[in-house]
Order: sequence, then structure tokens, then C-alpha cells
Amino acid sequence: MQSEDEWGDLRQRFKKEGLDYESLKVEDRMLQIWRWLVDAESNLRNSRRMLDKLYEQQHEEIEEMENYVTKVKKLAEKKADELEVEHLALQQEKEELQSLLSKEDILGNSLQEKVCSALEERKRAVAELEALKTFSLSSNGNRFTTENEILSEMIKVSSEKESLKREVAEMYDRVSLLEKSSRQLEIDNDRLSFKLSEALAEIEEREAQLGLSERRNMWIPDQKNRQSDNSKGSQEACEAENKEVLAKETFSNSFQREFSQSYGADSTPPSLLMSELASLGSPKRLSSLLEACNELARIEEVKKLQHESESLRSQLTLLGEKYNALALKHIHYKAKHKFQLDQLREHLTACECRAEGLQTQLSIQRQRLRAEEIFRKQVEADYRRLQEEKRSIAARLLSAESQQRDEMRKCRAPSLKLGGSAVGFVDQGINNFLMIRPGRRDPRLNTP
Repeated sequence: MQSEDEWGDLRQRFKKEGLDYESLKVEDRMLQIWRWLVDAESNLRNSRRMLDKLYEQQHEEIEEMENYVTKVKKLAEKKADELEVEHLALQQEKEELQSLLSKEDILGNSLQEKVCSALEERKRAVAELEALKTFSLSSNGNRFTTENEILSEMIKVSSEKESLKREVAEMYDRVSLLEKSSRQLEIDNDRLSFKLSEALAEIEEREAQLGLSERRNMWIPDQKNRQSDNSKGSQEACEAENKEVLAKETFSNSFQREFSQSYGADSTPPSLLMSELASLGSPKRLSSLLEACNELARIEEVKKLQHESESLRSQLTLLGEKYNALALKHIHYKAKHKFQLDQLREHLTACECRAEGLQTQLSIQRQRLRAEEIFRKQVEADYRRLQEEKRSIAARLLSAESQQRDEMRKCRAPSLKLGGSAVGFVDQGINNFLMIRPGRRDPRLNTP
């Protein structure tokens, strides 16, 4: 059954090649099979050569890639060293420029602002120089003979200008402090006037109560109880007077406390003021006296505020100097930190770009290796298929030889002679074909 399938496959192969199996002679069939065998061996050798060439090309490309990576690494290290040297030089130049600007007392929080202010001052100085030149040309008597005199005059003008700016700033601060002190005094005056008005209202209420109590005592209808009523009225009057005296004493004590807090050592004593207030019974006199006391308190408060403003101004200048020094240090540290962050970001981006390039190259190499692996597996599969075809062809040849010998015995002598030569040719082809036996490996093949 297996031999019949193999003979059927052989006929199909002849049919695929465009040959008629039945019409061909045995010698032609054997010759055609031998040609197929030679073609298969030549294809196998060519595929082996191609596989060796691909392996060599792969090794060359890997070596070239390694050389390229080392070259890129060396160039990157060299570039990093150059950038580091350049960074140090720029840092040194920046420090020198910052020290020069700090020596010149140029205003500004950052280095960029200082440079801008220096350029603006230069422009201003050039404009002033031009103005001075035009002024010197216009005036015949007041001309500068040399450039040194012009520069000295410009320096004097700029110094006077700065001093005037400082004086204006101090005056502005002084005016603001005086305004604050005046507002505080107005608040204190309003508070004292409110308390005084409350005290006066309370006194008037007590006086009204006393008047009502006297009127009530005067209109008593009963004459029999007049003495008792008089005694009771005198007691109530005494009680009212005691209450009035107590109210005046409490008012005087509270007023004395207020004035003792508001007045200094050089002002009028509160006891004298309270005695004057007690002597002056009318509200108008009390209000005029209160206004005079307020004026004195205001003067004393202004003196205290002036003294405090001077002390606060001195403290403010010291704190401003300390703040400026700390601000300069903070700006310097911030700029340094920002520069380091920028440098690290640039280095990170460069490393990422380099990693991406290497990743792409690695993916390309992997794709090539996959293609080569697929091609190698295909070649191995073809080789195995050819080996199987060789084995099947050898078995068929053996069976065909045996059949041919049986047929040749039955034929004539000339046909026997021709058949013997064909059998010798077939034996030689079979021996050459069976040089590679099943299970034997070709030492030239590197694949498993």
C-alpha cells in the first residue's frame, strides 16, 4: 500500500513537471530523477552558503553597532566635559558680574534686573552727558575743558539726585506716621468726648431727680405730719446729696484715670484738673476745659510718636539692610538651583534621546534576528523534506530496479543488454544518492 502511494506521488511529480510518466522510458525517468536530485543538492548548498553569509553579516553588523555605540558614548562624554567646563566659566563670569553690580549698589532683586537697571543708568548718563554737552556749547562762559570734569560733574549730579530721592522717601514715611498718629488721636478724642457726654448726662439726670424729690417734698397737704415730712425730706435730701457726691467722686476718679493715662509728667496734674472740674459746674466750662486738656494730650502724644517714629525708622533701616542681604542670598541660591535643575533636565532629555535611539536599533536588530531565524527554520524544514524525498526516491528506485530486473529477464537478449546498461546506470545513481544516508549529518551544515 505504501509503495503504491509512493509510485502515485512520483507520477504526480512528473505530471507537475509537464512530463508523461507512461510515455517515458525507464532511462529517461531515471535521468529525470537524477536531475531532480542534483538540483536539490545544489539548492541545499546554495541555501547553506546564504545562511553562512547571513551569519557573517549579522556578526559584522553587531560589531559595527558596538563600535558605533562606543563612539557615541565617547562623543557624549566629551561633550559633557566641554559643557561642564563652559558651565564653570559662565558661573565664574556670573559671580564676577554679580560682585561688580553689588559693589556699585545697583537696585534689583535678580541679576537680570540689576543688568537692566545698569543699562538704564547708562542710557540716562549718556542722555545727561549729551544735555551737558549741548548746554556747554550754548553757554560761552560755563564750558568744561576736559572729559574728567564732565564725568565728575555727572557723578555729583547723580549723587545729589540719589540723596534727594532718599530725603523724599524719608519725608513720605514721616508724613504717613504723622497721619497715623493724628488718626489715633482723633479716635482717642472721640472716645473721651463720648465718655464725658455720658458723665454729663448722668449728672443732669441726677440733678433732675433731686429737683423732683424737692418739689415732691414741698407739696405735702397734710400739715399735721409736716415735721415728720420735713424730717423725712431732710433725710432724702441728705441721701440725694450723698448720692450726688458719690457720683461726682466716681466720675472724678474715672476722669482722673483717663487723664493720668493720657498725660505725661510735664502736663497738668489730674488732681488739679479735677478740682477745677469740681469748681466749674456748668457743662460749657467742662467742655472747654476738656478741649484744652485734649490739646495738651495731643501735643504730648505727638512728641511721643515722633520719638517712636525715629526709633522705628532706625530699626526699619537696619531691617531693610538685613532683608536686602537675605534677599540677595536667596536669589543667588535660587538661580543656582534653577540652573542645576535645567542642566539635569537637559542631561535627562539627552539620555532619553540616546535610549530611544538604542531602543530603535535594538528593535531593528531583533527584527533581523527574527527574520534570519525564520529563514533558518525554513531552510531546515526544506532540508528535512529533501532528505525524506531522497529516502522515498531511493526506496522507489530499489523497487523499480527489482521490477525492472524481473521484466528484463522476460525480454529479449538485446533488450536484456540495454536493460543491463540501464541497471548499471541506475545503480551508480543510487549509490551516489545514498551517500547521504538517513540519520547521517552533513559536517558542513552548522544548524542542528
